[in-house]
Amino acid sequence: MQYKLKHRLSAALMAGAMCCTMIPAASAEEISTPEIADTFVPEITDSVTPDLSQITENLYNDLPDAPTGSYLGSMGLPVATGETKISISAWVSDLYDGTDAHMDADALNGNESTVIVGRNPDADYAVVPLLVQTEYPANSATAEVVLPKGVEVLSYASTDADLISADDAEQAKILHQTYAEQSAAATGFYVKAFSDFTAQFVYASPDGTTLQKSIHVQLSDDAAPAQLYADNGVATLAAGPTPPYATGKITSIAKEGGTWLIWFNGQEAYCCSHGLNGQPNGCPTYTFDHVSRLEPGQYTPGNHYANQINIWGGLGQLSLDMLDSKPVVMSADTEQPDLISEIYDETQQWIITNYPDSYAAQAYVAAAEELADGTAVQSGENGYYTYIYNPPAGYAWQIVALVGEEIAGGTEIPDVPSAPEPQYYSASWTAPAQSARGSFDLTFTVNTDKYQLNTLEKVDGAVITVTPSQTSGSVDGGSWKMTPAGAQTITTSGHTQDDNYHLNGGDGSATWTVHYEVSKTSTSTLSGQEGPFTSQAEADAAAEAAKNAAINQLKNEAQGMVDAAIASARAQLANITFSYDEITIPHGFDTTSGALSSHQTITVPANSSNYYQMKNDEWSVKVSIDKIDSETKQRIKGDAEFKIFEWDTVRQCYIPNGGYNQYKVERQADGTYKVINHSNYANGSDNIYYTQRNEGKFVIVESHAPSGYYGDWTDVTKPGTAGSVLGKRAYAFEITKALDGQTIWLGNADYNADITTANSGGTLIDTGEGIVTITFGSRNADKTYTTDPTGIASNEDSYTMHADVDTMQNDRTLGSITLSKADFDAARYLAAGNNGDSTLEGAVYDLYAAEDILHPNGVSGIVDYSKITDSSGNPIWHTTVLTNGAWKSDYLPVLKKDYLVASAAIKDGKLAFSNLYLGRYYLVERATGIVIPVDSNGQYYLSGKYPLLNKKLEPTGSYAALASNGTEYIDYVYRNQYSAVAESRALDGSKTYDGYYLSFAKGYLCDEVNHYQSLTYADESTYVVRAEDQTQDEVLKSGFSLQKLVSTTGQPSPAIKLGGAGFKVYRVSLLSKADQFAQNADGSYDTASILDVYRKSSYDQDTLKFDFSDE
Repeated sequence: MQYKLKHRLSAALMAGAMCCTMIPAASAEEISTPEIADTFVPEITDSVTPDLSQITENLYNDLPDAPTGSYLGSMGLPVATGETKISISAWVSDLYDGTDAHMDADALNGNESTVIVGRNPDADYAVVPLLVQTEYPANSATAEVVLPKGVEVLSYASTDADLISADDAEQAKILHQTYAEQSAAATGFYVKAFSDFTAQFVYASPDGTTLQKSIHVQLSDDAAPAQLYADNGVATLAAGPTPPYATGKITSIAKEGGTWLIWFNGQEAYCCSHGLNGQPNGCPTYTFDHVSRLEPGQYTPGNHYANQINIWGGLGQLSLDMLDSKPVVMSADTEQPDLISEIYDETQQWIITNYPDSYAAQAYVAAAEELADGTAVQSGENGYYTYIYNPPAGYAWQIVALVGEEIAGGTEIPDVPSAPEPQYYSASWTAPAQSARGSFDLTFTVNTDKYQLNTLEKVDGAVITVTPSQTSGSVDGGSWKMTPAGAQTITTSGHTQDDNYHLNGGDGSATWTVHYEVSKTSTSTLSGQEGPFTSQAEADAAAEAAKNAAINQLKNEAQGMVDAAIASARAQLANITFSYDEITIPHGFDTTSGALSSHQTITVPANSSNYYQMKNDEWSVKVSIDKIDSETKQRIKGDAEFKIFEWDTVRQCYIPNGGYNQYKVERQADGTYKVINHSNYANGSDNIYYTQRNEGKFVIVESHAPSGYYGDWTDVTKPGTAGSVLGKRAYAFEITKALDGQTIWLGNADYNADITTANSGGTLIDTGEGIVTITFGSRNADKTYTTDPTGIASNEDSYTMHADVDTMQNDRTLGSITLSKADFDAARYLAAGNNGDSTLEGAVYDLYAAEDILHPNGVSGIVDYSKITDSSGNPIWHTTVLTNGAWKSDYLPVLKKDYLVASAAIKDGKLAFSNLYLGRYYLVERATGIVIPVDSNGQYYLSGKYPLLNKKLEPTGSYAALASNGTEYIDYVYRNQYSAVAESRALDGSKTYDGYYLSFAKGYLCDEVNHYQSLTYADESTYVVRAEDQTQDEVLKSGFSLQKLVSTTGQPSPAIKLGGAGFKVYRVSLLSKADQFAQNADGSYDTASILDVYRKSSYDQDTLKFDFSDE
């Protein structure tokens, strides 16, 4: 009696953690209810039915999903309900040593899966482990595993060396499930397959709801094959009947009536260890240990749940020989309620208190009564063999028991040893809390990429402060610190003195180091007791091993905490934000807005070395040129050509277009000129940008003046080669902050530099023709020209262009025509007095436009001198003309075809017309007595016609067109406008008339030739286009004869000629009394007046009538 009491008390202390199996529970009528002593009734006061949360906490807190409801099952305990979930997945072979993992939650929540299984060695098939699960199946629901043809279900009796096909009964038990009052179930099994296949798990509830999931199995020669069991035989401690299996696994579980039931190799089985694992998921391979037995009455075949309660939930484990604690002596005076609180855990007591009518509560109370009374409730002469299976050493899994055949007869069977009081040894151990440390270092590097907003060129000299948002902190119990603990300053640099100057640079770098360290201590200590063992040495060794394992576990726990903290810190410190601020902007730039501005917040990843861009808005200007004529102030229609030179700090000189310099000056549709940027980034814009390579310095030069205009030469008297910039004025400008965004209109007043023709040091410019010196400084931008290179022309002999600040003026090229006059006979010029009374001096020539002469600006049309004025409105140019009455020195001609432009008289054998507009002219000598027509505007012109005369050379009033050849007149343009008409007689005595064009040059006839001259533009290096002509004229000459006749005859018949008379011939201009002579309008002397001066008052035949004796 003493022995049984001790064993019953120890068994009671184990009863709270017994597991249950998966076959359907029997109905309440089939269950043999324990008899309860009349003297003992549990004291229940103010009982309230537990709510769902209490039910869940006490009975169902180890399911993946919390229940949503419950109903009272046939065993008198709540059966949990919820959302039904199913799964079919791989039955993992990895050993699991955790807790609360009866079900694979991931598989339940997953969709279709695929598993790869290796073929067995030297075989063309694979053994595939599969696991099916159901959570919260409906009562009476069914489930079926559907396998394709050719896939064979293996028996649980199979080993690695001997694969056995399941018979029909075993196969049906494995593949078909029926659920009765179950909240969860899981079954693992093996199949044999020769090729890839898909298995399905199909669930059907009584209300017609169906669920289905599939797994796709792929066979591979590369994957590891599945392992079953090794056939190790029977353990040496075994005695009595042979056990059904040498090895095995927990193959199925089911949650019934709040407890777990198990199957071992497909058979009902029972868990025998308090609080340890027992499920298919990750189950290790068990091995047979020994045979025990149950007393009669403890076991009812076919009632899994009732047996669990009767055998393990009560105190009937007396014959299993596996009590894990020393017997405890209990006083006979102990009251039953106190006994219940001592031998049952909180869950069992909760069941007794809240569900006293349940089969489990009644069994617990009956067992307690038996213990208190010392009465064996279960007795009989026959018992059952029990086969005990142990997990691998070191695994915290249940000891599993299978109930075998009934022991025949009422006597003890010799092969089954009796159960003497064993001598067990145990040892306790305690593992203290363990600590672990860990640390890591990170670097945060910021590399600058400083460049211009528009040109994208790199920028040096920018000072940027990079400030971390935080320099220290704590993460999950650890701390970190940044070094240096503050901002760093970067000055960008990197330009290279080569053609990649602008592509390199803008670089700088700063690096911070972050050190994190953490120390963690496990949150608990572990302790336990190892046994039973047959010797204390074994117990102590096991305790030491368990302690060391626990220490390692706690170390791992601490290290896991450290690893988690480090992982958390790494995650938190994976990126740190920095303020990225430009504090010094280089000359030539401003800050810009937007994401890459001078003030940013950047995120820097740990252990990175990224570049962080920052832009500066470079200063820029636009340059326009309005090209106008300096006289008319009108825009010149013809194209000028300009060159723009850009400073190059690499070459240390100004460079022409090409290569780095992609600027050009181009004519626009409105007639103005702009600097156009042809760089790839510019898209043809008219922005000129400051860069660190050009330092914002540029020079513009007119390389070729418009047609009809003189070049922009430094020295107007010393022009260079046309089309060259050497020797020309230059217009330098520099991009400054004040000019940023402005448009510069270049004018002549901006003249501030000169391009020389040689390299004499100083600032240099590569003109494309060579490298020469360019000088800078304040200049007088006005230009003064000598306009009459002959010095003998009438009117203006100079011109000054007054510079303008907003327009670029050009000065037109002038024309000059010179005519020299020579004596025909002498073939040279004869000064007055060298040819009698005749002289070439004073001959008058008129200059006419041979065509409409247009202003070179291309917009003003026919030149009208009256419209070409200075700023005060005064005409700039005048000409001198001989009107029909006198000389006029302030004439303002209009240069229409055949209009008089100017008149000039021969002086010293020459005359000149200067300040002319380029075009085609003709010169014609004007005869005395000519009258030139005048239009309504006071302009003298030629009509292109000449008067028709009668035989006396008198005008008839009719006109005829002058003969011409193309645009040139062949006829003398003053034709039939004679200066004098002489009457004479022909040999037959008839009167004849001769007309004479008398020159204003005394003693000469007029030059009756129209002298055509074209003043054609040469190039920008020629200011005055010259044309010269020469004419040779004859002096008036005449022969005469004298006949001495007898005047008295008076008859028309031939007179009598007298001989022997003598004559003297005097030159009238040399006579001493010439000043007394009268002259005719044409300059000839009146004969009568001469004779009157020399006639004697009286004479006879011996005295001369005229007295020339003093001459």
